[in-house]
Amino acid sequence: MSANLKHLRSKDLTISSRCLPSVTSCHHRRSAYISGSKSTFGLIHVFAVLWLFSVLLGVRTFADGKVFPSVAYPLEVRIPDQRALLWWSNGVERLIVETRFTGQGTNFAWVVPLPAVPKVEAASPGLFPTLTLLLRPKVIHAPTGWWRFGLFLAGLLWLLLTVRTDGQMRWSDWLAVIAMAFGATGSGIVASNLFGVLVGVIGAFGAYKARTSGIKLVHVSLIILLLVLVAGFLLPSLATAKAGGSSEQVEILDRQLVGAFDSTTITGKDAGALRSWLNTNGYALPPATEPVIADYLREGWVFVASKVRRNQSRSETNSLHPLSFTFAAKAPVYPLRLTGVGNGNLEVDLFVLGPERAQANGFIVRDCRQPDYPLSRLAEDESWYPQPETLPMVHEGLRQVAPHGAYVTRLEGRLTSRQMRDDAVIHWDGTSEVRDVRYSAHGAWVSSINWTVNAFCLFVVGVAVSSRVRGQEAGRYFQSILIAGMVAAITTGLFYSRLSVVPVTMEKPWVRRTDAKNQQLLIRMAIMDELDTNAPVTLEAVRVAIQRGLPFHLAQYSKNVRRIPTFQIREEDSPYNYSLRGVSNGVELLLYDQIGRAAVHRIPE
Repeated sequence: MSANLKHLRSKDLTISSRCLPSVTSCHHRRSAYISGSKSTFGLIHVFAVLWLFSVLLGVRTFADGKVFPSVAYPLEVRIPDQRALLWWSNGVERLIVETRFTGQGTNFAWVVPLPAVPKVEAASPGLFPTLTLLLRPKVIHAPTGWWRFGLFLAGLLWLLLTVRTDGQMRWSDWLAVIAMAFGATGSGIVASNLFGVLVGVIGAFGAYKARTSGIKLVHVSLIILLLVLVAGFLLPSLATAKAGGSSEQVEILDRQLVGAFDSTTITGKDAGALRSWLNTNGYALPPATEPVIADYLREGWVFVASKVRRNQSRSETNSLHPLSFTFAAKAPVYPLRLTGVGNGNLEVDLFVLGPERAQANGFIVRDCRQPDYPLSRLAEDESWYPQPETLPMVHEGLRQVAPHGAYVTRLEGRLTSRQMRDDAVIHWDGTSEVRDVRYSAHGAWVSSINWTVNAFCLFVVGVAVSSRVRGQEAGRYFQSILIAGMVAAITTGLFYSRLSVVPVTMEKPWVRRTDAKNQQLLIRMAIMDELDTNAPVTLEAVRVAIQRGLPFHLAQYSKNVRRIPTFQIREEDSPYNYSLRGVSNGVELLLYDQIGRAAVHRIPE
């Protein structure tokens, strides 16, 4: 019995001695559990901050599920004082000019000096509206928010480069976590808010683990994976002549009626006699123009004097159909000297077609692109449309006045009287293309902070690297970071002020096209309803039918679609509009699409 007890006690002691390490291990495990609970509690705080920012910043993203996003267009189209098209090829220049008139009365006259006797013709009224639409500015409204990605990356690198193994989260660390959350959620650079939260959580988790246990290979791999994920979602987002007292010194070279204009081409030997002839025949030129006229006469130039008569007297700015002048010229030139005498500032849009990009003193190159003349494709497929960045020369009037050209340049000039002392001589300046880019207010701010915020983030990362190399507390650099932030804010304002910001209107890309096509259909319906086919079909009869029937059909259309059309169709040979053309035994109705291509309908059909 005693032997057995002794044996049991010995066995119990053996068992107890074996259990001692387990007891010690259990104590360490309990301590590790408590430490792990603190770490988990810290992570919960990180997750809570990320979740809160994802909710606050991402509400709009959850609600935005549009299949056809709106496109920003300039709200107001600037109409200059003059618009001109200059086509030059092998010593022949064609200059088409549209001038606005302002003033009281019905008779308006203007004089154009040219280096040779021209052929004067009426140009298409829709020529410049078509060019203006094709070369309209590209508006940047919602660029990619790269600055958010910079915030996320700066926050992540800050946490990693300022690693301390005590596991304590300091105020600078919480700011880094907030920067990560702000950059990863509600930004539009990731697929959804949910993915943004995931990116933020993974990044914060990896950084926190690095703080408590040091940077290991698994953490580096996690960060690389995270950056690859963000980049994968970021990259896809990635424009009757009566001679006066000095008639013997003025020679009339040509006279013709051109559309609404009565044009007379004259030359002479004496500037005073020529100015007197012009004043006698209704072309009022001040005495200050005589030196300029004398200079032109010495150079062998001629003058085309054109009168236009308006139907009614009114005081407003008007524009009629342009005039086309075709003449010999050694170099392409746009005359300005006569216009600049006694006048104020002049705004000019000059479209130049030539072998290279055009340049002229006093003008800014707004746009320059290679045009496309898709003759064969138009004949084969009427449904063909060009790529958005191309310049299709499909408008009939445009192809007639400019049958070919390697480059189309849009020059913009806001000229003073001093700048108009010389004519604008066109120089060819290479083959590089230029695109006119404007910004909405939102697009300008985002584009500005993309540069400045990322530069600020790069500075913050540099501070983190410096503190780690020197072994100093990163919080000591707070003042430097604050100053850098203020510099970034000021620089953002300077960047914004330098960008070309225009008011914009948001429009679905298909709305205007749909409204135009429906209104073109309504015009055909109005003609069918109102035109008396038993009587001769004339241009005037078709216009009357449209005037009678179109308002009713437009009212019904607005009622059916429950909105007023954003586009109001008009009689003009320009994109989305219509024109009428008289032919033998009828009239042709031409309906234009968004690039100025016409579908021809015979009336009566």
